[in-house]
Amino acid sequence: MTFYGHVHFNRGSVVGAIQRSEVTRRMAEGHIIEISEEELARMYIEDKDEKNGSLHTYALHSLRELFRFRRIMHQYVRTLLYKEDVQWWTDRKQAVEEEDAEYQMAAAG
Repeated sequence: MTFYGHVHFNRGSVVGAIQRSEVTRRMAEGHIIEISEEELARMYIEDKDEKNGSLHTYALHSLRELFRFRRIMHQYVRTLLYKEDVQWWTDRKQAVEEEDAEYQMAAAG
């Protein structure tokens, strides 16, 4: 069964880019995702100019990955000065936007 871990970053600019980079790095260290240092650096450069936050969704393929995701996020959020900067949750749905898009495409034809 596939679970999904969602991380919503409310801040943009450099602060948000640092937060996104740190969470991505921790996900790679926790073997949730695979990403190279070059890709991580490129993401940071693109993110630091973004004025809005973002939503990251991670596919978790086992209970072990689900528990690792939860542990990573609990530990990360504890270190934040402003806890409301990052919200996270897990569920069995990929994302509301994608489901809405699929529904609209199916209804259209």
